[in-house]
Amino acid sequence: MIDCAYFYTEGLIDDMLTTTEIAFFGFILLIILSFRRVKGNVNDVPTLDHKSSEQLKGLAIILVVFGHLCSGFINLPSLKYSGAQGVSIFLIISGFGLTKSYFKKGIDGSFFIRRFKTVLLPYMIVTTIVIALDFLTNTHSISSSIILSSLFGLNMQVDPTMWYISFIFLWYLVFYVVFGLNVRVHWKILCLMITSMLIKLNIPSGFSLLNTPYEYSLHAFAFPLGVILALYSEKICSFFRTKTMLIWSLFTLGIALLVGFLLSFRYISFEHQTIYTVINLMLAFSLIIIVTLLNYLRIESKLLIILGKYSFEIYLLEALFFTRFNLLMEFNNKWVALLVYLSVTLVTAFILNKLIKLILNLLEKPKVRQNIHFEL
Repeated sequence: MIDCAYFYTEGLIDDMLTTTEIAFFGFILLIILSFRRVKGNVNDVPTLDHKSSEQLKGLAIILVVFGHLCSGFINLPSLKYSGAQGVSIFLIISGFGLTKSYFKKGIDGSFFIRRFKTVLLPYMIVTTIVIALDFLTNTHSISSSIILSSLFGLNMQVDPTMWYISFIFLWYLVFYVVFGLNVRVHWKILCLMITSMLIKLNIPSGFSLLNTPYEYSLHAFAFPLGVILALYSEKICSFFRTKTMLIWSLFTLGIALLVGFLLSFRYISFEHQTIYTVINLMLAFSLIIIVTLLNYLRIESKLLIILGKYSFEIYLLEALFFTRFNLLMEFNNKWVALLVYLSVTLVTAFILNKLIKLILNLLEKPKVRQNIHFEL
């Protein structure tokens, strides 16, 4: 989590006290109105497909950004935990998507190469640029001994929110090993859950197995729950006799989880981590069900799809502009500061996305030439 206490300086949020709630609900309304009915074939059953995943990533990154901003800059303290709920969505989708990919492609030597391209390479590019800027401007001191570990996500001095990089790669490694085993599915699930328990047991005082960040324990079960969802969602759907019964059952479950979240989120605290975890998962699964149902009904949000497309790049940048570069502190009017911050983050995320594609294309060209030469 980011320590944003220093944002509570005199007069910093005074001009946002009376209109923040109105602006927030206006933003929520904008998201709701962005949903439109689109043409296309309807799936046989509600499925967490690519468009659903992109929209959920869009919602997740919104929750993450609001969670960080509401930790001090925006006067909505009830949303300061929303970042953890957004991360829960990311992890569940990751577990789900990786499992679906496993059934299509299996696991081979390219497994970590694909993960490197999509996760580690973008992170390394951003971290390298930040370290270079720190060196040139002499604004932050970074020990040379931790530069290498920072580039691989093993040290969070550059950006404390990047605990996610090492955490997701830990799950990639576990997934690679477990699903490479020639055992039945239920044994694989058991291995994943044992790993979750080992991560979870890291936090209680006097008992430390991995010496990992607090967030590791908080999100210990999200990724394997995504794997389980991928393994059994179709089987669960097949139990319902009619599509109508399935749709209404999912809708009821989604709304029940959402209502449960709204009734219980006030009890979130760092001291009661298990309750915190359960509440985060309630909202995550509620949104997953609702978005999947809307997608089944051919109702989607282009806005969320766009945000989802660039969600990882936004995640890499938003906290840096917030804390390390103090972009929000450069303007007297805090609404102007917020608008500039969001604009700069989105534009930079777009540029980073294009830069990564350019680098990957340059790396792939020699391989293409070699293949052509071999075929000739």
